[in-house]
Amino acid sequence: MTEINPYLLFLLILALLAQGTLLFIHAKKNASFAWFWGIWGLISLPLPSILYFLLIILPTKRKVRKEK
Repeated sequence: MTEINPYLLFLLILALLAQGTLLFIHAKKNASFAWFWGIWGLISLPLPSILYFLLIILPTKRKVRKEK
């Protein structure tokens, strides 16, 4: 069996925690299923961040531009 480098494992866990936390905080501010985004952000990397950007952030910015 192959052995996992502990530093790489630590960086992966740190990245997942950061992504999940940031997605949760930002989704909570925008009232868009914060728990869903936070938990999904803890499970995989980087797909939740990409989809959050495409599905939540971009439409919100477009809506603000149309109102101006």
